[in-house]
Amino acid sequence: MSQAQLRLNNGKTENKVQLTAEGSFSVPVTPDRAYRAHAQLVSYLPTDSIYTTLAGPYVQDILLQPLTVGTTLRLKNVQFDQGTTRMLAASYATLDQLIAVMKEDPSLLIEIRGHTDNVGPPEKNQILSEQRAAAVRIYLIGLGISEQRITSVGFGGTQPRASNARESTRQLNRRVEFRVTGGR
Repeated sequence: MSQAQLRLNNGKTENKVQLTAEGSFSVPVTPDRAYRAHAQLVSYLPTDSIYTTLAGPYVQDILLQPLTVGTTLRLKNVQFDQGTTRMLAASYATLDQLIAVMKEDPSLLIEIRGHTDNVGPPEKNQILSEQRAAAVRIYLIGLGISEQRITSVGFGGTQPRASNARESTRQLNRRVEFRVTGGR
């Protein structure tokens, strides 16, 4: 765990925090102030979080998700114009983070997985999910990831994460994920 990296930013300064061999750390902070934390470790998905500190000593866990074969993770903020394969600008930061992870671990192989909600004909949703997953794959390849390391698949609306009864929950079903298919 000693190779884990942690950076804390309080809006004015950014500090690289020294971690112990067990991955713990101790830093003085100003109470009631927001700190942005960026934690990363090879073969784990980096995480960015915002924490508002409390008065006095307290503990804050920062959990990293391992990138082991079979792990499936949602690519947060990867979104498209409705009914198209045109990615919204907000998607690029998340995809660039995935590119950094893949460059850091050249053994990592992934499958991009596209999903839709159940609005519209199932055949169209299936095709759209396949095309969106392929668009993400093309983006990653275009920025230097070998095409042999990435496959893509679409599931249409066949694997919902939530009810399709309301728009607020249908949004959870319209997603792009990646599944680790090979690596360390």
